[in-house]
Amino acid sequence: MRPVESASPAAQPRSAEKAGVAEAAAPALQPTTPAAGAASPVRASQEVTVVPGITRYHRDDCILIRFLSDEDLERMTRDAAEAADCVPCKACQPDKTPAEA
Repeated sequence: MRPVESASPAAQPRSAEKAGVAEAAAPALQPTTPAAGAASPVRASQEVTVVPGITRYHRDDCILIRFLSDEDLERMTRDAAEAADCVPCKACQPDKTPAEA
């Protein structure tokens, strides 16, 4: 039979103190994503598609505009579309990267 070990405070390592030292030594993490509302240069110059008269911009492969001809569409940068008060399409989500969408 094995003897029962005591759990006295002196026998236990002081992990709270060790954790405090590790936390103080670790550098603070900085967010890697841009601030809300800040567009990266790549996204800002991204070309989007707009249907004239509709205040929404799309990806080229959006299901909502797939049957429209090139004559019925306008292409512009995302910044230009937003400056024209267009909002991103909720179906194709051109304001997000393909991994986020």
